[in-house]
Amino acid sequence: MKSSRIFVGIDQTGACKPGQPHLPRPLPMAWFHPESRRLEIIPEGLAGFDPELMAKITGSPPGDLTVLVDCVLGLPSEIQKSHGFEASLGRLRELERENPCAPFGRKAAEQFFAEILEQGWPARDGRRPYPEREAERLAGANSVFRRHPFQKNIQTGTYRIWRELSRLRDSVQLWPMDQPKKAGAKIHEGYPSLIWREYLGFKTRAPAKLATHLKEQGVLLSPETARRISADADLADAAVLAFGGFLLEAKGLLLAPNQPKARTEGWIAGLSAERPTRATSTASRPRSR
Repeated sequence: MKSSRIFVGIDQTGACKPGQPHLPRPLPMAWFHPESRRLEIIPEGLAGFDPELMAKITGSPPGDLTVLVDCVLGLPSEIQKSHGFEASLGRLRELERENPCAPFGRKAAEQFFAEILEQGWPARDGRRPYPEREAERLAGANSVFRRHPFQKNIQTGTYRIWRELSRLRDSVQLWPMDQPKKAGAKIHEGYPSLIWREYLGFKTRAPAKLATHLKEQGVLLSPETARRISADADLADAAVLAFGGFLLEAKGLLLAPNQPKARTEGWIAGLSAERPTRATSTASRPRSR
């Protein structure tokens, strides 16, 4: 399959630089070019979630980028409309405008999502402490409202991506919310565990085996890239998302399934709407996503 598109994988991190809570750490990034069959990484990481930066690194215009990011992109339909996903991005856009040096990190993320939950879901049924999206229920993925245990917490990384995404919302296409003909980079919610298991055939995350597996699939890796993704689980997840985006498109599975809630709640790329799945074991490394 030949394609002018570049498939980018971004693993999440919400951690900040020491002593600088307004500066989150670089994001692990990998990209795959179908025509050359090369998978590449940026060892120092991506400074921020910005397709313009991705375009400079990959040498492709933003409109040619298909990005899978390890981040929740959507909120449950049970959340009131005034506190939904787009409204939440709007709040963060205002925060960025008023205080661009506002801190990132776990405390800021917890407060942000706690406010959404408190204001947008006042009538709790007494059985669930938080609402879930249909995609999360099928995938066994974690809710963005879940705080504990900390190794399963995805609030901090999601909050960081949402803040940066809010700055450029009008210049990207968020799947499956936006119309397919909208210009800009195509952003998909990626779930590394799903791709490791369902599309690469691993029972557990196995960074040490990933380079060999990719080479068997005809992927070209430099010795340095192979070494780094074998030694760094975050870079391995980014590589899995990048190559996974290509696999999903090649199989015709990248776009949303016929699921009524996908357009309003968002959807995990590659997740089947017909049958539940489960994430790979995280015994080798405590991970949320």
